Amino acid sequence: MALRPRNLVLDVCTGTAGVALEIARHHNGQIVGLDVSHSMLEAGLGAVGERSLDGRIQLIQGRAEHLPFPDETFDTVVFTYLLRYVQEPDVTIRELSRVLKPGGELLSLEFGIPENSWIKALWLIYNKVVMPVMTIPISRGWHRVGCFLGPSISDFCQRYPVDRIAAIWRGNGIPLVETRRLFQGVAIVMWGTKRR
Repeated sequence: MALRPRNLVLDVCTGTAGVALEIARHHNGQIVGLDVSHSMLEAGLGAVGERSLDGRIQLIQGRAEHLPFPDETFDTVVFTYLLRYVQEPDVTIRELSRVLKPGGELLSLEFGIPENSWIKALWLIYNKVVMPVMTIPISRGWHRVGCFLGPSISDFCQRYPVDRIAAIWRGNGIPLVETRRLFQGVAIVMWGTKRR
């Protein structure tokens, strides 16, 4: 992410504002965090207040598919673990691109499935067995998350492989899309610049 002074950054699917707070550590611009969950935003507001960043980070409730901002508002748009939770990822990417200024950066972090067969086997065991069992003693809610996450990632990655997501970005004004697989492909970072 190019950290230019006074940039306006939108963090979509901000949750408890973890990414927004990390951006604020390295960037002196303004950050708007958007999430659909009121309870996540409340926790995020607490974290922002604890770090005395409420003058630089604003958190608002909203949906990624219908952003409450005018066209070409933000210098940078970031989103983390978003696309599995929207009905139409292509519509969401179009909306994210709409609020991005020409020459602005779009960046994302999403889960992926490892390509190496041994690591993929370990990943499957972890997601189908270890995580569901490990979350039982924590709480009923965490157990639901432990059972949901692996199948959710697998299903999404089959329907929307990285090449298809990159094509959606290109179809929405981001001509050169770059990707990097992290942790043997367990996570995928994608970034590109909107056409001027």
